[in-house]
Amino acid sequence: MNLTINHCIVLFNILFVVVYMSYLFKIKAFKMNAEPLTHQPLFKAALTIPIISFFLLGFVAWNGHDFQIDTEGFNNFLNISKLPLAVLSLSIPLGVVVNNIHRTIQTDKQIKEAEKKNKVDFFYAHRKNTIEALQHLESLDIPLIKKNTKLEFENCY
Repeated sequence: MNLTINHCIVLFNILFVVVYMSYLFKIKAFKMNAEPLTHQPLFKAALTIPIISFFLLGFVAWNGHDFQIDTEGFNNFLNISKLPLAVLSLSIPLGVVVNNIHRTIQTDKQIKEAEKKNKVDFFYAHRKNTIEALQHLESLDIPLIKKNTKLEFENCY
């Protein structure tokens, strides 16, 4: 019976991972945005899946062993917990990968905003230089029919 429970727990763990991954695809979690990292479902999944899998696989590994607080118990814990600890250790590199992808997305957004701002700044700098150049021209008299008109440039802004 103990073997059946262990098989059920392992199957539940696999089912949990498959269902969670399908949920992530459904909500389009793999298309990250520039919101904070803690609002990204993919980052939460990178932490949640290994932690829950650690406990589920740990329950299978620890089932039938006594709790010992000494060196022999610690060595026994490390011996029987290799797979659960390996799965738990995946949360760090997965979180780092998601963080790096998120940082790239944020940097891309900042670059696009800076380019947009630079275009606006360039427009106003060009406009200012053009107006200054025209203001330094001496006024011209343009002869019109029965009237002389002065051509002047004013900054209307």
